[in-house]
Amino acid sequence: MTGALPDLLQTATLLGLPYTTAVELDALDAFCDRLATLDGVPGTEYSYSNSGYRLAERAARSVGVVFGDWLQGEVNAALGARFGYPAGWDRPIVGLADGFWRGSADGRWRTGSYGMGLSASGAATGSARDVAAWFGALLRGDGPAGDVLRELARPVALRDGRPSGYGLGLATTALGAHRWIGHGGHLPGHKNHVLADVATGTGVAVMSNREDTDPHALALRVMAALHGTIEALSPPATDRLPDGLFVAVDDDAWIEHRSGQVTYLGATETVYAGDAPDIAVSRSPYLPMRLRHDGDAVAGEIGFRARRFVPVPVEPRLDPALDGVWLAADGGALLEIDVARGVARLGLAGLRREGALTPLRPGLALLPVGAPPWLQRAMIRRVDADRLVLATNRSRNVAYRRIGITTG
Repeated sequence: MTGALPDLLQTATLLGLPYTTAVELDALDAFCDRLATLDGVPGTEYSYSNSGYRLAERAARSVGVVFGDWLQGEVNAALGARFGYPAGWDRPIVGLADGFWRGSADGRWRTGSYGMGLSASGAATGSARDVAAWFGALLRGDGPAGDVLRELARPVALRDGRPSGYGLGLATTALGAHRWIGHGGHLPGHKNHVLADVATGTGVAVMSNREDTDPHALALRVMAALHGTIEALSPPATDRLPDGLFVAVDDDAWIEHRSGQVTYLGATETVYAGDAPDIAVSRSPYLPMRLRHDGDAVAGEIGFRARRFVPVPVEPRLDPALDGVWLAADGGALLEIDVARGVARLGLAGLRREGALTPLRPGLALLPVGAPPWLQRAMIRRVDADRLVLATNRSRNVAYRRIGITTG
């Protein structure tokens, strides 16, 4: 997402707190109205965002189509399904099996929290059977949405003509000569993915209530076996990129590579052997990567945009100019940065969490945000003496202004 969330919504999101109160549509509309800044130049890169779904839902409502009513009414009636559209996520489906994640420190299993139901981007619930029925109708062209599959799946082209791999709500996964369409979803402890082949009308829906699974990889393996291309699947490329933390040379971004896992602005994907001996690629349509080891740097493309990353110094120093008390542009959460102690506190009064800062270069640092199992690091970027931005992969422009000095 781009922009600032409403006060409590923003704080709950960044701190990883459960948010089970029903969020009114007008509050979400107000949030969308504040989206004044783009993540990049249109047509030059691809970045997955939930906000597009919210805007599409709002557009539909403007012509009298309420997504939740349509889903639970016309869609369910046509498919014999039981899709739901819960207002809150404390218990989204009656009888739902809990989702689980394993603690990294003690190895114990814990129950996942379901977070918030934002909109059409992630507030639809259903079973694997429901998802299979929906995709079957799309493949046949006789579902409640009609014969729209080709329009939904057609990849949007970049400015230079390259297909992005993402269409109007459906993504394309390539394996050899095959192109399969589908999509996935993820809440803490719950994961799913569906892939389908238009030519043969075959597909697979995978659902899991464990955080440590990879439904996209499982679905891809099933489809590869169905179509006789299992040999095209390769194991993760653990040695094509150097391990370490890297910062971009020509823009404000960072990556980290650890044993075949590349994290970009907080989002992590597995990389695999590419079409050349020195290339590592992700198979994800949501975060496409094509990277290589270039001297002491990592270079290539992320989101189809050319980037070059160099190692972060072994003992970097925090920028003193980051020190101070900063307030979100919409008057919401506070960000207090104490450079002397190397920590920052983020949130509203009584909900602030403190984390150690990792400097990247002057004006850039990383701050842990979220809660297990969705811990990640947001990038703090100083814009000028009185402005900074808090950025993650899907929210690169949460703006803050300086309102005071650090009090300790």
